[in-house]
Amino acid sequence: MQAQSQGLGIAGKPGRLRFFNRFRDLDAEWIIPLASRARFVPVYTGDRLVRIGDEDPHELFLLEGALDIVGRDGRRIRLDAGTEQAREAIAPLLPRRYSVTAASAGLVVELDHAVLQAVVGVAGVPAAPVALAVPVPAPWQALYADVLDALARERLRLPTLPRVALRIRLALEDDTVGVAEIARLVSADPAMAAKFVRVANSPLYRHGRVAQSCAEAIARIGVQTARELAICFAVRDVFKAPVATMTARVRESWARAVHVAALCQVLARQCKGFNADHAMLAGLLHNIGTMPALTFAAGRAELIAEPARLGEAVAALTPALGATVLRNWDLGEDLALAAEHAGDWTYDGGRADYAALVIVAVLHARIECGDVRYLPRLDTTPAVSHIQPGDPDPRSSLALLEAARADLSALRQLFG
Repeated sequence: MQAQSQGLGIAGKPGRLRFFNRFRDLDAEWIIPLASRARFVPVYTGDRLVRIGDEDPHELFLLEGALDIVGRDGRRIRLDAGTEQAREAIAPLLPRRYSVTAASAGLVVELDHAVLQAVVGVAGVPAAPVALAVPVPAPWQALYADVLDALARERLRLPTLPRVALRIRLALEDDTVGVAEIARLVSADPAMAAKFVRVANSPLYRHGRVAQSCAEAIARIGVQTARELAICFAVRDVFKAPVATMTARVRESWARAVHVAALCQVLARQCKGFNADHAMLAGLLHNIGTMPALTFAAGRAELIAEPARLGEAVAALTPALGATVLRNWDLGEDLALAAEHAGDWTYDGGRADYAALVIVAVLHARIECGDVRYLPRLDTTPAVSHIQPGDPDPRSSLALLEAARADLSALRQLFG
């Protein structure tokens, strides 16, 4: 659609956005920048706004006029502006499940997903439900459908990127932002600021005198590394048990994430074309889908009653949910693919990418922990052939694990 303002100045846009449930409780500091990025688009009778199967990167809201919404089965719904039904986004599930056509002249609001996710992430507004596109094992398809329904009805909400990390990510999209501004954002979280100073004074970055302030720490490690670390530090807060009985599982999941992150960091230093800090982030986030999976499972008595079945269900849902969370956070498709394929031993991206790096790290983490059930042979795993070309043997695995011990110790101290 061709975006136009319909003569509506920025001063009037925030008030109009507050009609919609997603935005009515936003503080001024968020509603004003959101309104400045919104497109108010005139539509005319017969205009096709949405087609079934579309995966367009924006959401639509109806301000004026009427729309016809038609499902795959041909069922037609008329949506009129100003009604309670019009307070929600239009056909928000992706891929689109409905076609939407203008039944009269009117006005719609168009917002890019990336902008919307950025604002709802920091403001705490529930994100729109997203249809998960990653297949899950056949025995869990019915549970998968229940997850999708829970997302659509907002009974299950995907975790949002913690406030400080998201502010830093958004700030770094502006090439003019420097160390002082990033340090100011980080310092809003004193605990995180202290961790930055600790990292800057670690053997990996330390040279010359000791960094004593957050600004000095960021100047030493660089703003892009600061972005990766801010997300790493903040994501710890996402790993919280939905119910007390799941505390041990959450701790185990976080410990596994830190272990894989350390291995990813070591592998990235050994392989060309990888950034060690980004690799650490990929490892730390590879099982982020565990958290919404556990949150969903906490409401299913039949899963809580059978710990083994609970573990299987969470393992089945984690890749799909993890990939969806990371796409919502807009951290890059490479991290989403790494979460999606972390346990997919057959994955072959045709090159040494971060998904392959995470797979190799997960394999070695399981070997070190003695969890070798159902593991493939290293010499038949495509990811290993890209990350560790040649003929892998136990000695190379032992060398990798030994090299990662110092990193693992350091990450455990940083992340807890």
